[in-house]
Amino acid sequence: MQEYWGRACEVVRERFGERLIYAMATQTEQGVNIRSVYSFMHNDKMYVVTHSNTNKVAEITRNPRVALVYKAQKLYGVAKNIGHPLLEANAELRKVVRRELADVYVDMVNEADPTVCILEITVKRAVAYTQLHKYDIDFEHETLLRERHYGLYYNY
Repeated sequence: MQEYWGRACEVVRERFGERLIYAMATQTEQGVNIRSVYSFMHNDKMYVVTHSNTNKVAEITRNPRVALVYKAQKLYGVAKNIGHPLLEANAELRKVVRRELADVYVDMVNEADPTVCILEITVKRAVAYTQLHKYDIDFEHETLLRERHYGLYYNY
């Protein structure tokens, strides 16, 4: 299966590379919480702009494992709060965030608010579909499952 690794990574970047509204799942003692978030992929990591005083950030602080879902495409990873967009360490990323969220950034993000923060999600596993194949990629262990698929999920 390793001969398909490059193609699998390309499919993941195609499916998660554009800014979309994803369902983001976090885990709590009571179960799973799901909410909609704008997210996008940059340098093989996913990013979400939010506020540090939200339930999602509190849940991630306790358990950093998250999932992002768009239609049938799924991504699993570990999230961390990398701080305010105006932090010097986030200067270059802020440019990317503003570009990727250009049509909603000004309305969504008040940079004068000290609770604004960027979540960075390191991708551990992804399940992505093409019209003919399902790719289940474990980035942590560098393993891949590629199965024949008949397009049932391609347009979902």
